Amino acid sequence: MEWGKTCGGNGNDWGCSVQQTADGGYVVTGVTTSFGAGADDVYLLKTDAAGNLVWGRTFGGSGWDRGYSVQQTSDGGYIVCGETSSYGAGACDVYLLKTDSSGNLQWQRTFGGSDCDSGRSVLETPDGGYIVAGGTNSDGAGSGDVFLLKTDASGNLQWQKTFGGSGWDQGYSIWQTADGGYIVCGETSSSGAGGCDVYLLKTDASGNLQWQKTFGGEDDDFGYSVRQTADGGYIVAGETSSYGAGACDVYFFKTGASGNLQWQKTFGGKEDDRAYSVQQTVSGGFILVGETGSRGADDVYLIKTDASGNLQWDRIIGGSEYDYGRFVQQTPDGGYVIAGETNSYGAGGSDVYLIKLAPETGEAQSSGDGGGGGGARGSIRPAPVIPGFFFIDMQGHWAEETVTGLAYQGIVSGYPDKTFRPDKVITRAEIAAILVRALRLEPGSGEEAVFRDSSNIPAWARDAVAAAVREGLVKGYPQRNGTVTFEPGRSISRTEMVCIMSRVLEKKLGSIEPAQLNFTDVGSIPAWARSGVGIAFAKGIISGYPGGSFRGDRPITRAEAAVMIDRLLKTAGLSRPLISS
Repeated sequence: MEWGKTCGGNGNDWGCSVQQTADGGYVVTGVTTSFGAGADDVYLLKTDAAGNLVWGRTFGGSGWDRGYSVQQTSDGGYIVCGETSSYGAGACDVYLLKTDSSGNLQWQRTFGGSDCDSGRSVLETPDGGYIVAGGTNSDGAGSGDVFLLKTDASGNLQWQKTFGGSGWDQGYSIWQTADGGYIVCGETSSSGAGGCDVYLLKTDASGNLQWQKTFGGEDDDFGYSVRQTADGGYIVAGETSSYGAGACDVYFFKTGASGNLQWQKTFGGKEDDRAYSVQQTVSGGFILVGETGSRGADDVYLIKTDASGNLQWDRIIGGSEYDYGRFVQQTPDGGYVIAGETNSYGAGGSDVYLIKLAPETGEAQSSGDGGGGGGARGSIRPAPVIPGFFFIDMQGHWAEETVTGLAYQGIVSGYPDKTFRPDKVITRAEIAAILVRALRLEPGSGEEAVFRDSSNIPAWARDAVAAAVREGLVKGYPQRNGTVTFEPGRSISRTEMVCIMSRVLEKKLGSIEPAQLNFTDVGSIPAWARSGVGIAFAKGIISGYPGGSFRGDRPITRAEAAVMIDRLLKTAGLSRPLISS
């Protein structure tokens, strides 16, 4: 452990969510009974990079108010969601509040009906608005339903949806997916095999249900955290009483893009063990955090697995009393930050627990195979330190983990204001520069690429354009007067991008048989591009949009380009993670 910090007063205080901030520090939200106006108040804390408190804020009224999820927003402020009984229409309502970078309240909103409604997970969306997932007892089909709501940038409701059946259904975690839709996990007693099952549902960008799945056995199973993985599938962490070694074990499973189970694992011992948060790491593996009663006196339980869910190492953190980890995030240096609760340390009954672990690769000397018992604590050796990196507009974005991985490798970069601008259309000059870095090509000389508009190619891109032209990856546009232009500031279409990817694949892998194209708009794909599109489709570099269209004329965004290049590198065997798994 690099350091551990506590924050709180004489009452009970706990942390539910943490994010690293643009300045290298951390923001935490949770609950406090030590400070504020009511029984429980939303607790928002900002620390520096060493975990030292910079400021703390409370929000709420005379009732109880709780913060469950926080994210730094693209303007440098913070968005928090939770629940409130101090304001709103019912016994408790979804509580959504926005602050500036110093934690000063800018606005707050409540959502719900006459009963109890709660927000458990919030993300900023590409349009500057927010998406919230939670549960509602006020609306829907059963005693409790999954509650999904979308707001604009000022917190005004744009739409809301409920999902579930006649029983009890709740949503605990949401993630925006590569197609602009959303994936939500939680619990359901309305369907499935047991008393409660993990509930996984996928919607489009407007919140319309595309599919839903349940996972679990004859007893109770819950899903607390979901993320989309680099291959387009999903990873879920939670708890299970149906499988494993004890009364309750960590439940960890992976699905494909359509929600079909690919594998599942349990971790733990004879007592209760749970995971509340999961994230894919730069290495392609996964990091989970929760609590264990089997491996300690109810301690923080940190688990690292490989890409197939097999245990690499685990860590037990805490003291003689109850301690748990609620949220984990990999940090730019390759380490991890954890937020949770401690009863072993601090000033009160329980305190916010903020933990930073140094970079690790987890060479675990363990007999565990990831399928059952917890495994040994193992010996941990340092990993190479990765240069500091953070994009303030990528947290919660569907391409966050891919962009993070490519940035770690020095393939993509951001802007001076610490943004990546994922939804900005990418230019031909930018693509050339990224390709040269990704493929480790020898830079050319700007003199080599002679285009009529060579003087318009930015200085930073000239050698990259020359190299990309030399390798036959990009081409110019013939003009009627016999000259050729490059047009560096021009956007690049999906068709053009896919053909570039196909040229690289055939250079690295040899001749590839194109797949048959069945897109609904296949007739709009130019004849010269069909073979290239078929090759990219055959190798999984691209897929169609919902409804089966290709949309070849659509300009590629910076996020879409990053994902396509990441898939290209993996398919061609050129991926080079900086942290071994």
